[in-house]
Amino acid sequence: MRDKKQPLKRVYILPNLITASSMMCGLLAIFTIIRPTPDYDMACYLIVIAAMLDFLDGKVARMTRATSTFGEQFDSLADLVSFGVAPAALIFTALTHSFDLPDRAVAGVCVPFAICSALRLARFNVQSHEEEKVDFTGMPTPAAGGCMVGLYFLIDTFIDYPWIGRLAPCLVLLVAYLMVSRVRYPSLKRVAFKRKSFDSLVAFVLLAGLAIALMNHFRIVLMIGSFIYASVGLILALTSPSLKTSSAESPLTTDK
Repeated sequence: MRDKKQPLKRVYILPNLITASSMMCGLLAIFTIIRPTPDYDMACYLIVIAAMLDFLDGKVARMTRATSTFGEQFDSLADLVSFGVAPAALIFTALTHSFDLPDRAVAGVCVPFAICSALRLARFNVQSHEEEKVDFTGMPTPAAGGCMVGLYFLIDTFIDYPWIGRLAPCLVLLVAYLMVSRVRYPSLKRVAFKRKSFDSLVAFVLLAGLAIALMNHFRIVLMIGSFIYASVGLILALTSPSLKTSSAESPLTTDK
């Protein structure tokens, strides 16, 4: 019997175009890293732009009521490229070029990072979205990609210190684990930008001014901000009993 093909329904242009732009930034970051003269800073900026677009596409989809199952799946594929593969390639080339570390050893920490990002996204797709309206289960992949960008800035800043070459692989594995753990992380989905809200306009203007003021300190801000967010989940898990990781559950288990 021939399989009946189900037509695609509700494939909205604007949010999916933003998602495609996010994936494009991730791909350009990879191309920038693997060329003969890699531009690591440009790759980092492209990953950050991809994260901004990833935040924007969901907001646009919800504000225009253009959410769809297709968009959710496409968004996860784009996230895997931009915040799984691209950051793994960034850290792999940075560590192998900056320190006398064997390629296999570095690949042994970067490959699990990319795979854990895929597992994190797959788990998000199959579990109830009601679970992640307020908090994320595990570190979200854009935040993990931001941590890898912050880690590169840390490596570049302290490149003359051998200890950073030993610390960096441990941090990569820690972030990989946090993605697939059941540690809860606060979600920016709570932040509501209303189309007719004066407060939202004021907040946007203040954020734009802050970004301009800190433009010359972008590296430090991103480095500190990414590691603070990574630490938030661990601190909450240790201090709040309701958010602690359940010892009876596997990090990838979603069934109750």
